[in-house]
Amino acid sequence: MFASISPMRCLVALLPCFAAVAQETAAPTPAPEAEKKGTALRGEFSTRLDAQRSNRDSNVMLDQRFNFTIDPPAHEKLQLRGGLWLLEDLDGHESAGSSLSGLNNTFERSVQLRPLHLYLEIDDAWGDSTLRVGRQRILEGPAYSRIDGAYFHKQMNHWDWYAFAGARASLYDGGHDDLNAGAGVGLDLTPTTRFTLDSVYAEDDRRSSEAARAFLPRGVFGIRFPRETASDVDTRVISAALHQRLAESHYLHAQYTVTDGVSDEYLVSLSGVFVSHEIAYDLTLRRQEQTIGDRANDATGFYRVLGEQNEYTDASVTVQFPVSERLTLGLEGQIRETESDDPATANRDFQRYAVTLRADDLPHSVGVRASIEQWNVSGDEGTMAITGDVTKSWERWKLTAGADFER
Repeated sequence: MFASISPMRCLVALLPCFAAVAQETAAPTPAPEAEKKGTALRGEFSTRLDAQRSNRDSNVMLDQRFNFTIDPPAHEKLQLRGGLWLLEDLDGHESAGSSLSGLNNTFERSVQLRPLHLYLEIDDAWGDSTLRVGRQRILEGPAYSRIDGAYFHKQMNHWDWYAFAGARASLYDGGHDDLNAGAGVGLDLTPTTRFTLDSVYAEDDRRSSEAARAFLPRGVFGIRFPRETASDVDTRVISAALHQRLAESHYLHAQYTVTDGVSDEYLVSLSGVFVSHEIAYDLTLRRQEQTIGDRANDATGFYRVLGEQNEYTDASVTVQFPVSERLTLGLEGQIRETESDDPATANRDFQRYAVTLRADDLPHSVGVRASIEQWNVSGDEGTMAITGDVTKSWERWKLTAGADFER
């Protein structure tokens, strides 16, 4: 174990937002021809300055988001939705071993523009339905699917179905050679019970170079690695889920997932709010049935970052309740037991506990948050961290300053 003070972190968040902007004619009752020429634009723009400093490095990033919707007045069933993400590294690149270096620091470009989504949405193209064409995030299904393609959802009396297909739209690398497709159906068994069945097929056709795996020597145990190798990975995921409303503001969610024809994961979650006491809770039990190895990017389970994850059982609980009118206390606990607890694998046996105290609506629009978190990891690799920050809010601006100590 060692003791150190982690980087002082300062954050300046500038949140100017603009409301709906609509072009209207001056006449009280515009003619139909005038209405067709008008275009309604509404959206939100935010910019955030992130500044961090340690005794070795600094990191200053400007983070901007612009989300917009265009509603043509002459076409009530059409909408154009878009979202852009712009990042600027203002102080150069941190060293690869810096504690301040994150995913966005791994690119050589100081300015990075990423289209999060940009699609045309058409309502009621076929009865009660929705059609989307363009770059979009698929909210249904067991995989994280972002595609450049088409999505269609059809609502029936007591059931609905959807289907999508397109090329994988990655924010970090080119994935347009990869097909991503899926479909699902949902059935309302009762007014409080819903059953869903989802399937996803994802391709990952990639080429790994020696630079991408520079941590490997040119040869190990007499094996010579080629400078460039092709790798094609296809992943098929099927998920069945039951959604049950137990009472007002209390819900049960159970899900079973099969990956590439093999039982993969069980998940049961109980969540809700005791409205009279303003107590929110979440209880989750997860069982990973097979080792998570290399899969298609959208269903990888962070394999490329963490490596293989062996089978494990994970239980977590989160409770949040008010202490007073302005004070809120949060408690968290998590326990994970793995089938193979070894430093060479991605997952380890651990217990995690956290306490967070938040004060809101203090005088002068000030908010305060403090937390302490303890990780007990097998092999004496646990950590303890104490963090705190203070936020001052104005109508369109926020200023946050904070610090943390890690042992």
